[in-house]
Amino acid sequence: MKRRLLKVMGGIHRASGFSLLAILAVFPALGFAQTNVEIGFRLESTDNIGLTEENEQSDLARTPYMNFDWSTASRALTAGIEGNLEYRDYRDDATTDGTAGDLSAVADLHLIEDRLDFRFENRFQQVRTEELDPQTPDNIEDVNTFTMGPDLRFDPSPVDQLTFGARYGNTYFERGNDSERWALGAMWSHRLSTLNEVAVNIQRQDVEFTEFSGDPLDYTLDEIGIGGTHRLARGSVSLTGGQRRIEQENGNWIERGFARFDWAYKPTRRTEFDLTAETGLTDTGVRLLGRNAQTVELPAADAFDNDDIVILSEVQARLIRRGAKLDVTLGGLVAEEDFKTGNLQLDRERFGGSLGIEYPLTPVDRVEWLIRGERTDYLLLNRRDDDWTTSIRLRHLLGRNMFVEGGYLYWERDSSAAGSSFEENRVFLAAGYRWGE
Repeated sequence: MKRRLLKVMGGIHRASGFSLLAILAVFPALGFAQTNVEIGFRLESTDNIGLTEENEQSDLARTPYMNFDWSTASRALTAGIEGNLEYRDYRDDATTDGTAGDLSAVADLHLIEDRLDFRFENRFQQVRTEELDPQTPDNIEDVNTFTMGPDLRFDPSPVDQLTFGARYGNTYFERGNDSERWALGAMWSHRLSTLNEVAVNIQRQDVEFTEFSGDPLDYTLDEIGIGGTHRLARGSVSLTGGQRRIEQENGNWIERGFARFDWAYKPTRRTEFDLTAETGLTDTGVRLLGRNAQTVELPAADAFDNDDIVILSEVQARLIRRGAKLDVTLGGLVAEEDFKTGNLQLDRERFGGSLGIEYPLTPVDRVEWLIRGERTDYLLLNRRDDDWTTSIRLRHLLGRNMFVEGGYLYWERDSSAAGSSFEENRVFLAAGYRWGE
């Protein structure tokens, strides 16, 4: 009965994803939302378009682009679109012309106020086809994820809430390995005080790969978790833990606990700090029902083009300091990934950091500088990659909305694998128009 119901929800998914984008896209024109849009044209020159160690090729990309951010909220609908899209036309044809960018759209229909919502979510992004190679125009594929489903809420008491959720999802990969998934979940939350809340959630998610009927890698993920949130005077702390079991169609299974810690702290009006730590069994695909929130958890920008089962340990931190003029951002990452399916050779450890600075030189000139470093050790391949990037951008305003800008980027990879090291120098000039908030 469950599968029949959720397959009905999935029957309209193929047209629904882009229909959602099309419907939401008309609202900014009607003026019913907050809108930020930037359109422009960029010339970008690189001395190593393929990011190769030998036989480097230069090229010039002529790129019209658009960045946008739109949102609206009412008693009937909460929705938003965010993304950036561009078309790269390469003068020397050293690589393939094409569209690049990412796009996400979310719509929550409030069918019965504070009781029944129906959520649509669509995300278009691009990921590397060959994980061990850098992302280039020839090592990229389109990925689109669409999900939809209802959330039904009840309030047994003034301090308790019970939520039931169901989701259908479809993930499309340009080069195959598409998948469908169905999820059912329930969550009970209890407010201990104005500052403290606990929640218990259970869910089941079925994943079916659609390329081959009866794929033995199809799997079911069962999860039970408990979490708590404490609101600070200037932030919040939350801790979630529990157990996950993943069982494949071929009978293989793995069961292990998981835990996640989130800390958001704002000691002053100009300073923000965020820390996330996570460990345990998970999968690299789309999570339809998130921890203590009905939302889609999408893969990272460098996600694998697969739904792999992995044991993950990861810590991320970010510190932002906004001065009277100078803004400084510090970031750090430490991660270990132990793959249980897919390409087991990709087991890896990663750590890195970044520093970003923004400074207004004059009332109409602003400079941004970023440096980032990361080391990746592929444990079973006896391979180590050290990546360093640094970039600088200067933007000059021409009146209220128009601007011109230019910049430079340097990327270097030092790899222990033969033929995998490279250097790239990239410069760009752009002009555009921006309006909104």
